[in-house]
Amino acid sequence: YNWTGPNSYSNTGTSITITNAQVVNGGTYQVTVTVNGCTSPATSVIATVHPTPAAPVVPNNVTYCQNATASALTATPLSGHTLLWYTAATGGTGSATAPTPVTTTPGTTTYYVSQISADNCEGPRAAIPVLVNPIAFISPITDTVCSSAAFSITPTTTIVPPGTVYIWAAPVVTGGLTGGTTGTNAATISGSLTNPTDFIQNAVYTVQPVTGTCAGADFTVTIFVNPAPHVNFSPANQTICSGQTSAAVTLSSATPNVSLPWTAVQPIGITGVTTSGSNTIPAQTLTNATTSAITVTYTAVAITSGASACPGDTSRYTITVNPKPLVPAQTASVCSGDSLRFAPANNPPASIVPPGT
Repeated sequence: YNWTGPNSYSNTGTSITITNAQVVNGGTYQVTVTVNGCTSPATSVIATVHPTPAAPVVPNNVTYCQNATASALTATPLSGHTLLWYTAATGGTGSATAPTPVTTTPGTTTYYVSQISADNCEGPRAAIPVLVNPIAFISPITDTVCSSAAFSITPTTTIVPPGTVYIWAAPVVTGGLTGGTTGTNAATISGSLTNPTDFIQNAVYTVQPVTGTCAGADFTVTIFVNPAPHVNFSPANQTICSGQTSAAVTLSSATPNVSLPWTAVQPIGITGVTTSGSNTIPAQTLTNATTSAITVTYTAVAITSGASACPGDTSRYTITVNPKPLVPAQTASVCSGDSLRFAPANNPPASIVPPGT
């Protein structure tokens, strides 16, 4: 057998095989058979080699946010060609239906697509990576702070992808809280709130987490703001004479569940001062050994209870102790008919003669 064909092709054998045939290998092939020196007439065989299509044109980037609604993938085939979709680079059975990416899980999933010509020739597969970016899932957050104290919250619970920032509007507040502001692209939820009342108030922020271009579900941050509690004294400031006993003083606050510690420093010239206590300044017998009025000052601070112990402003209570004249028995000798004039001397503590006595 002698074979001839296009592009000076020649071969021998009962049959011929052209591996990796190209379009140029198509054409008319002729074969003759020679037996005992006798050659048969040539027989023609027409071979048609159809071109293999290239991979279809696919999009460069397919990106979704987690849980976003995805669309079926697309590719652009040559005219007259149809697409086949695969889930692997090789093997498997192609589908004529374009897949719709699943976006519930972050990460990259690669899909593949080829095209088939009208002559049923399938080309190579093109890869379409689909990236699903994560979004933040954050549970509600609560915190307790003192009035006018700064707070800063960095969510760490549930799912917080790196690089997440936060956006929020002004909070909804109770009790006339002030200081609530908006935030944009902030790494933390922060601020400072002032409570003008005697009771705990709160501010509720609605916060949107954003990771890259992907916004997560809103969550709330509730800030409980303790008041700066005030101290009330009953009775009011006192003035007594030396040696008298003061009235007991009750400390109270409009803010519930507060502690009310107080301290005092005993001034020089005064004795009988109780220098510390809580809730009540006891009755005290105060003695002034000088000729001038002396004021004893008691300093008190109301402190809220709980994890966030917040002190209020310092409050002061006073007891003024006026001196009391102390003149020991005196003796003097004068002649009959002379004037008697006696001016006791001021010599504390044995003799106390305040001015104006």
